[in-house]
Amino acid sequence: KSADWRTRANAVRALGGLKDRRAAEELLAILERNDEPWEVKGNAALALGLFRDERAAQPLLTALKDQNARVRGAAATALGAIQAPGGLQALIAALKDRDPEVRRNAAGSVGRMGGAAAVEPLVQMLEDEDRTVREVVARALGWPKDPRAVSALIAALEDPYVNVQINAAEALGQIKSP
Repeated sequence: KSADWRTRANAVRALGGLKDRRAAEELLAILERNDEPWEVKGNAALALGLFRDERAAQPLLTALKDQNARVRGAAATALGAIQAPGGLQALIAALKDRDPEVRRNAAGSVGRMGGAAAVEPLVQMLEDEDRTVREVVARALGWPKDPRAVSALIAALEDPYVNVQINAAEALGQIKSP
């Protein structure tokens, strides 16, 4: 309730760390307010992801369309953490966001929760212009352990950035593991 946004942002982060479900109602309210700075709303989204509370699904889906990229990115991370019903399709759509942080966070969440449905959208993201997005995508393609990702990951071994190559190699190892 402090007038200082920094204090509120830190308090919201601390509430998430406590993982006390009684705080979820206040965090949901913060996320839904339009007058909060992005730092406060983003921390509220991340904190709700720590709770893994499905009541947060709809407010997080709304936050995934926020005007601020940091809020959208935090919502993408939180939706993946709570495995929100209906969240996968929204996260796949967020792979096309104009901001690389949002695409990066969405890719990680799609990989965590998407299973077979994640493979094709993530394979397409290996062509992203941002190397940090490609790094996350290469890693995320290993999580579903779907052999349809193998040829794209082999091609990613030739990416100009070594972290993409390393993550592609590790993902290939995950796919080959029994």
